[in-house]
Amino acid sequence: MAQISKGDTFTNGEQVTGARLNQLVDSSVLLVGAITDQPNITANTLEATDTTIVNDAGTLKEATIGDILNSNLAVTTSSITGGAGVDIIVTPAATKKMDVAGAFEADSINSVGALTVGGAATITGALTITGATTLTGGVAGDTTVNGNLTIGSGKTLTLDTAPTTNLQAATKAYVDSGSKAGCKAWVKFAGATGTVSASYNVTSVTRTATGTYTVNITTALADANFAVISNCTNASGIAAAWVTVTGQTTNSASIYTVYPVSYGGAHINFDPTSVYVAIFGN
Repeated sequence: MAQISKGDTFTNGEQVTGARLNQLVDSSVLLVGAITDQPNITANTLEATDTTIVNDAGTLKEATIGDILNSNLAVTTSSITGGAGVDIIVTPAATKKMDVAGAFEADSINSVGALTVGGAATITGALTITGATTLTGGVAGDTTVNGNLTIGSGKTLTLDTAPTTNLQAATKAYVDSGSKAGCKAWVKFAGATGTVSASYNVTSVTRTATGTYTVNITTALADANFAVISNCTNASGIAAAWVTVTGQTTNSASIYTVYPVSYGGAHINFDPTSVYVAIFGN
């Protein structure tokens, strides 16, 4: 295939003039064969130092592939497909980040740095972020954050209709761990043995004597000035029974359960069928 279209054609016997020679050169056109007739480059071996020709304001200039890729040109496309067996890695310059201004959808994302999503993010696989995460829109899918997950002021963190069972996630409620409004520990246990039926932040219950117990808190409170809300089932044939707090430390609460012998008189320790304790504090 021809690579250059000449600007003039000579036949035998014609006079060669300066004007026609100029026409031959000035009107020449580089044809597509100048590219298609060249040997093909090996697939996936293009390097930043490889060169091409570009039209720079009407002047042909040499440019490297690195020059083109580092020119901050906007990329407008509906699809980016990575090579077989390799990841697509986006590495912003130092102190810079990758911003997504609209909705973002992916099978999975692994962000080593901070991830900022301006719209909604829909992730059908796992989202793993080792840096800080700021979501000004919403995110749906499995999310693992090894850094900080910041929920903007006035925004809502909504758990799935069937969240994984762990601490507050099982109740589908968010409670600030530093809030005094949240229950710091609770437990239901058997009075006869101290065996725990259900609990949160309670390691065990120690029964030291009839109707006498120590609730052992897993993660200690900031101080011992906490409130203990407690109750128990009544003894057989007894209309009333109560729980009394006898001691408090940052990691335990001591109580005993009693019922009255007579109005205003003595009382007797007993082992209720069930004892209930909830702790609120710092």
